[in-house]
Amino acid sequence: MDAMTALIQSAVDPILQINDEGIIQLVNQACLNTFLYNEEDLIGKNVKMLMPESHAAKHDEYLHRYKVTRQKRVLGKGRKLQGLKSDGCVFPMFLSLSEAIIKEKIVFTGIVRDLSAEEQEQERMLSILTSAVDPIVQIDERGIIQLVNPACCKVFMYQES
Repeated sequence: MDAMTALIQSAVDPILQINDEGIIQLVNQACLNTFLYNEEDLIGKNVKMLMPESHAAKHDEYLHRYKVTRQKRVLGKGRKLQGLKSDGCVFPMFLSLSEAIIKEKIVFTGIVRDLSAEEQEQERMLSILTSAVDPIVQIDERGIIQLVNPACCKVFMYQES
């Protein structure tokens, strides 16, 4: 195994690479674990299979528009979207997307971070906040109120908004 392959395969975050037609060329073990696929189930298939239908339906259009205009809308940036596992479960993820040219061909590399644990923790904290009987107020460094719980609104007779 060469150094680059070892780097990609040992990465904790899922990594996948597609060609300019959206066909999966490479996946690492973390990608297989996250999306619940075997390598042979993904290599040579369209990356749309890893997206819910609402996003998958537009993906070919996104690729085509980029090839025609070369206008970067997502490349070089990250964005939050949803992934689709082989068992049909949809999960929140953050996708960082980049472009490279290998042997005069364009490839796109995606690095995924599964946000499921973070979102569950956020929901848990929000549940604690909303069910607390004592007033809770969150302010930013300038002293601007960012968040209040229902108990705070009740005690001080304010509307949450």
